Amino acid sequence: MTTREVPTMDELTGGGTGIEVVPPSHLQVGDQLVRPSGSDPSRVEVTDMRFKGYVQVWDTRTGVMSLQPWWLLWQTMRKRRPDGSLVFTQEDPKIPQNHGEDLNCYLNPLSDSYERLQGLGFATCERQHVPHQDGLMRHIRHSHKRLWDFLQSEKEDDRDRKEQEEREKDRALQREFMEVLMQRAVSSPSEDKYLQDVKDTLNLDTPLANVQERPKRAKRPMTDEVKALLREQKRLKRETKTR
Repeated sequence: MTTREVPTMDELTGGGTGIEVVPPSHLQVGDQLVRPSGSDPSRVEVTDMRFKGYVQVWDTRTGVMSLQPWWLLWQTMRKRRPDGSLVFTQEDPKIPQNHGEDLNCYLNPLSDSYERLQGLGFATCERQHVPHQDGLMRHIRHSHKRLWDFLQSEKEDDRDRKEQEEREKDRALQREFMEVLMQRAVSSPSEDKYLQDVKDTLNLDTPLANVQERPKRAKRPMTDEVKALLREQKRLKRETKTR
């Protein structure tokens, strides 16, 4: 007969350790609840966290850490598997984790994109160890709506610029083709007429601005915040070039 290990009261209540943990998604000291404006200069911000109440626990088999409310810790620490072993422990078992691609949120200081975005007014994010790019995009879309809109507008602008460059390359190739034909032409009326017909067909005398372009995709309307971010990004690029 196997005797079950009974957690002590100190284990069930957190033992006074870990209760100072505050999840990153919760309010933090210094967060502004009401920002001053022209009509109302008053400001309301968090000056103290009277209630924190979360404790770090680890899965005894996977080593994955999670935060549990301390007032439910007595239930959490009593959970057992079918074989009778405890599900959670308050001591990190140091089990190596497989984080896949191990990506960081773009707003995490460890991310390669952080330096580019930090001057645009986005709040820092501590999310890391994202296993794949799809998971990272889902995180940004749901947790950083303003950043998501900015990235989408930036992507559309980049796609439009590349399409314009491709159209200009096509026109340049057409002109080079015509120049080769003209150089090889023999000054006979029939061949001159043929070359002129080719030139008219390719519409080479038409200015690039008047050439009918492929219909563009309907762009999402940019919010004032996104427009402001794009202007700020251009300003930062100009300052970087002048340094």
